[in-house]
Amino acid sequence: MLNRTIAIHCIFTLFLLFNTASANDSLFNSLEDSILFYHKKINKYQEYSENAVYNKQIISFLEQSLSKKESFSYSFDSLAKIISIQKSPDDLFRIFTWNTLSNKGEYENFGFIQINNIKNDSYKLYQLTDKSDSLSNPEYKTLTVSNWLGAIYFNIIKYPEKNTNHYILLGWDGNNLFSSKKLIEVITIDAFSVSFGKPIFQCNNTLKNRVVFEYSSHTDMSLRYDEKKEMIIFDHLSPSNPLFSNRPEFYGPDFSYDGLYFENDKWNLVTDIDIRNPKPETKQVEKKNNK
Repeated sequence: MLNRTIAIHCIFTLFLLFNTASANDSLFNSLEDSILFYHKKINKYQEYSENAVYNKQIISFLEQSLSKKESFSYSFDSLAKIISIQKSPDDLFRIFTWNTLSNKGEYENFGFIQINNIKNDSYKLYQLTDKSDSLSNPEYKTLTVSNWLGAIYFNIIKYPEKNTNHYILLGWDGNNLFSSKKLIEVITIDAFSVSFGKPIFQCNNTLKNRVVFEYSSHTDMSLRYDEKKEMIIFDHLSPSNPLFSNRPEFYGPDFSYDGLYFENDKWNLVTDIDIRNPKPETKQVEKKNNK
């Protein structure tokens, strides 16, 4: 009799879970449709104020979705073409980022971070506020979710150190009609806060909180993480003419490559690398220089 009671209880529990999951999926599907509806209304040729109204609706519907803990396991596949969705390698958090383009050709970035900490059974949602226009010397600052150097993130890299709450983000910012940006960012996930930036990038005897590249909007630069080589690899940028050395809108790839490798708690810059096998050569050169 007891076994039968337990079996009935298990079946009933599974029934409730199935129906709850189905209800949540229906809700998320509906919210996805609403987001797509308003995104289609955004047009770079119309007034920015009108686009801002539609984007506020996108923010509202996305916040409704992500405020529910159950959303963390929902894929939001139908939003993939309009919103970048990146999940950390350890499944601790996801970042949703997107942008809008004004009729002046300037980009503004938006985003949310959802954190699902299974260890302490906590769930948190943070909205990101782009303050790029008001930030001076952003490569040397620690920032917050309300004071964010906006970007659309396309990769989250597992930090080389074990048992750490730091992660590396690779991102792109459309910036304006003349130049675009890519960045290597650090995000730190604490129990009660999220922060961006950490002085761990050793570049030409200068310690930076993040690395920002700016280049012509008419070209593109490569920025990627090579897992086998454990190295962040990117195009070296040069001006099209030496006269434009102070004009990032005239910069572009010059067919050479630089990289960052992790050693002694820092990401260290090495220039003019052989991308076929950069890491061993880098360490060999350093050992020779240290003799």
